[in-house]
Amino acid sequence: MFYMLGDRMECMRRITLLTAVCAVIALTCGELHAMHTQKRERRVAGFAREVTGAGAVQLLRVDDDGHLFSSERLVEPIAFDVSGGGDAEPLIPLRHNGRYFLRTSHKPLQFYWEHLPVSCTLLRNKLWRRASGAYRVPEERLDAWLQREESLERSLQSVVTWIGHSSFLIQVGGINIVTDPVFGDLSAWYPRLLPPGIHIEQLPPIDLVLLSHNHRDHMDEASLRALLARNPRMKALVPEGNKEWFDHAGFVDAVEHTWWEHTDSGSDDQAGVVACTFVPADHWSQRGLRDHNASLWGGWVIRHEDQIIYFAGDTAYDEQIFDEVAQRFPSITAALMPISPCSPVALRRNHMSARQSVAAFARLGACRFVPAHWGTFAMGTDEFEAPIRELERSWQQRRAELGDRQLCVVKAGQRLALE
Repeated sequence: MFYMLGDRMECMRRITLLTAVCAVIALTCGELHAMHTQKRERRVAGFAREVTGAGAVQLLRVDDDGHLFSSERLVEPIAFDVSGGGDAEPLIPLRHNGRYFLRTSHKPLQFYWEHLPVSCTLLRNKLWRRASGAYRVPEERLDAWLQREESLERSLQSVVTWIGHSSFLIQVGGINIVTDPVFGDLSAWYPRLLPPGIHIEQLPPIDLVLLSHNHRDHMDEASLRALLARNPRMKALVPEGNKEWFDHAGFVDAVEHTWWEHTDSGSDDQAGVVACTFVPADHWSQRGLRDHNASLWGGWVIRHEDQIIYFAGDTAYDEQIFDEVAQRFPSITAALMPISPCSPVALRRNHMSARQSVAAFARLGACRFVPAHWGTFAMGTDEFEAPIRELERSWQQRRAELGDRQLCVVKAGQRLALE
């Protein structure tokens, strides 16, 4: 027994040493790369945009002396359709060399150099936690978060069911919608912890799939193909740059959206039209080695009569985004908000912790908070229920500000009626 314990500790020590060496190498490479690209970075960070007329983009640049001057149109103008009212100029995605980004201060070409040290840290933490058994959640704790209920065939009333991670069954106006469907493991490296609240065989007929972005924990090929096999006429609403993938997968009706574009679904015999609007998020996209930010990302607002459901997708905390969504879609009935990973802090560049998510909810002015993006996959270094505990603490700290707004911590498979 002691011999086996010694072998295990020696293995963990070597893993820690190896990942530390990798982190040092990554940091050194990043510094060298930054030294050689400092002038280019000043120019990239100096991009400024002015939106004139009907969405025309004029690009300005900053020279080495700090003076603005006109530049060639490196940023492609993107048409948009605002369907939520309001007079504020909408956020539109910028595009440079075929890559999307939210603001001119974003540096997509630096992605690998900036994220390699973070990746090494995550690798070290994952190997350590896996060796120590920290990712093995007892069955009784998982069972406590499962409440499988029979799905409704259709519902005119708005009903939300959390399947797990960012996957929801949203039933509104007689339309059945699934967001970011993932029903199994992502890989051997990312096994599923919490089983799906609804097995794919038990879903009602699905009319729409809403995709937030193409990361594999949101756009799972096996789940999408299984859904399509059961629902061959299902429509997919996807971010710009993803239609080709869906066409190749066999979807006969995949519609691309940029921010603020919307698609109407339903008919009079299904109690009116359901409008789905693609809205901004502060995140990124990638599925392969060379397609970083080659497609767009965002969230969705689902509107039916006086019911408005905001699905945030995956996003960092960004006051401008949440303020604009709140302005264009006042009186949000329910906000489905990501609350993890909470650690390591480096991941908050593209994600929200539970505390930040409560702050975003306060800015949205929504009536109900429904947590998402937690407990299903070990994406960061959080302990299984840590995001929920932080969410409840943050909610109590803002209790006076939030007033009678509701925190709806639902279990996987549990139906939430939005009356």
